[in-house]
Amino acid sequence: MERRFNFNIHNIMKLQIIQRKRSLFDYRMYKLFRLYEISEELKNPDLKIIIAPFKPENKNCYMIKPKYWVREGYIYHKSFYKGSMWEA
Repeated sequence: MERRFNFNIHNIMKLQIIQRKRSLFDYRMYKLFRLYEISEELKNPDLKIIIAPFKPENKNCYMIKPKYWVREGYIYHKSFYKGSMWEA
């Protein structure tokens, strides 16, 4: 089940979050961004975040420090904190 959330933060940044799998992010997102949520669908958001399982594609990337992979239009980072693992 895909859910889309559209936000307009003081006309400075338009953000779209696409969530393809329900998670604890539902509550956290709502708590942090609920005041900025808009009902209209954003055609060209400034930032689009897709929350879903994925396979990183780090070919042709520059590695910054030993934990960030970067190329034009792409950033990948994997981290562990207090027993939790996340990728972005």
